[in-house]
Amino acid sequence: MGEMERRLSGLGYGWRDATVANVYTVRDIHPLLADVLLPITSLGRAVTWHFSRPPVAVLDYEMDVRGLPREIVIEASA
Repeated sequence: MGEMERRLSGLGYGWRDATVANVYTVRDIHPLLADVLLPITSLGRAVTWHFSRPPVAVLDYEMDVRGLPREIVIEASA
C-alpha cells in the first residue's frame, strides 16, 4: 500500500482520488481489509478481488488503482 501511495503521489493524486482498487491474487485478502486496505475501504471506495494469478509469473499479488468521475457498467443479458 505504501508503494501504491508513493505512485499515486508521484502522479499528483492520493487515495481520495481513487474510486476503485483491483487486487489480483489467489490468496485470501479478507484479513487485509481492516488494516492494510484501510486507506481505500475507509473512504467507501470499492475493492475488487480477482481470484486469479497475476499476469506476471513471478508475482503472487498485483494491484491497480483508478479514479474516475463517473463510471458506467454495461451488463450483458443472458
